[in-house]
Amino acid sequence: MRLFIALPISNEIKKEILEKTATLKNSNLPISWVNNKNLHITLKFLGEAKNREKIIELLSDIKFFPFKLTFKKTFSFFTKNGYIKTVVLKTDNSKNLNLLFEKIDNSMLYAGFLKEKKHFTPHLTIGRVKKELTLPEGEKLFKRIDLQKLEQTIDTFQLIKSELTPNGAIYTILKEFKYETYK
Repeated sequence: MRLFIALPISNEIKKEILEKTATLKNSNLPISWVNNKNLHITLKFLGEAKNREKIIELLSDIKFFPFKLTFKKTFSFFTKNGYIKTVVLKTDNSKNLNLLFEKIDNSMLYAGFLKEKKHFTPHLTIGRVKKELTLPEGEKLFKRIDLQKLEQTIDTFQLIKSELTPNGAIYTILKEFKYETYK
């Protein structure tokens, strides 16, 4: 079973992104757009995992306080060799988000998963580029999109199953972990 841990995105933010990217989605850009219902911020990708119950047990023990998450007002890109590979919306630096990530990353050690080697860069993937699109071309296309201030309260995270199909990924929420007051 292919699993990952993620933050859900509010319907208001999904709606804003959908409205602002509609004209680009209707063009012939070489971008595979993420289905709006699948938008999320990945905290940790687990990959193939057989120990679902252990993972749920460990994640259930994580305590955190709700916090505000603010997104940047412009789109960004992850590139390779000067070409855009992924269109993303990054978040402002959040101490609380980084703390939640660290708690999750550390807890998954006990389920047999290694700690992340790469620096955690929280982002919302909007699309994946399928053909060559240079950074200047992408910047020209996306700079005209002006997003309003996008902010949401984070008081939950999810364990999600991902099934890859020819028509895209199908996500199923296996368990939601909500903020609980400390006892």
